[in-house]
Amino acid sequence: MSMNMYMVRSKSMGGYRPEVRFEKFMERGVVAIGWSALGCLRRFTSREEIREEIIEERLMRHLETSRRSAGAQAGNLFRFSRELREGDYVITYNPNERLYAVGKIAGKYTYDPEFFAFKTDNFP
Repeated sequence: MSMNMYMVRSKSMGGYRPEVRFEKFMERGVVAIGWSALGCLRRFTSREEIREEIIEERLMRHLETSRRSAGAQAGNLFRFSRELREGDYVITYNPNERLYAVGKIAGKYTYDPEFFAFKTDNFP
């Protein structure tokens, strides 16, 4: 029997510590990702479209990114929105506590810009 398992983790950005997001994920029983500036990921038909949007969005904020880095990020976003399926497993962790949590996906990808709103970013 084969199963799919994906690591979903939060980086320390915008002044929020990953353990704060970990606790929020645990409270709500979800995994979520950032990149709110991209909007709903279902609007993209390929990894390449996401990559180009990442490059453009970062340029608008006067931030540099390589095509390779944008490609890796696009792959992660595409997988999150397209490949994670009901019944797959996800693992995340609190780096300060070295506490890992394993869950099973119980629904489809959804986009909700108000779901996890932090001061400087959110996890729609």
